[in-house]
Amino acid sequence: ISLLQFRRKELPEQIGTIIKNTGLPADAFELEITESTVMESKGLVLEIFKELNKMKIHLMMDDFGIGFSSINSLKHLPFSTLKIDRSLILDIDTNPDASAIVKSIIDMAHTLKIKVIAEGVETQGQLELLRSYNCDYAQGYLLYNPMRAEEITNLLRQKNKKIVDTKSNITREYMPSTEQKIN
Repeated sequence: ISLLQFRRKELPEQIGTIIKNTGLPADAFELEITESTVMESKGLVLEIFKELNKMKIHLMMDDFGIGFSSINSLKHLPFSTLKIDRSLILDIDTNPDASAIVKSIIDMAHTLKIKVIAEGVETQGQLELLRSYNCDYAQGYLLYNPMRAEEITNLLRQKNKKIVDTKSNITREYMPSTEQKIN
């Protein structure tokens, strides 16, 4: 969700309409909100998050670690997933300090019952280290290159025969994504 969208008070109602129109259960949706959006809109955050949480929509904090977000916000806001920014993943297999920071973030998130996705995984060494830290998912060029919509549709068809076709009805199953579960 962009900062502009997030500042609209009617956002929960708009998302509710989208959910109703798709026919999918609300808990099949996960909205990504960047760390900077959360920090820049503190006044609206709690109010909107409460509404979205009541609707059973999952919330993901994206780009965690590049801003100055308070770790306290993870305790008070209902995030189900945390995406660690690629800038923190870049040298985890060569820099002990970077590695310690990423491990601490993963441990803290898990203590709070928050799933973790590591962004920007480009080497096998990074992936193996993240596995050893019990990171839940990884995303990056090592796993998949950026794809056009048609390529993603074909990938999903290969992984799951029941897939959403943009020109037909929507299935009621979770679709796999280009993020890969690593633990």
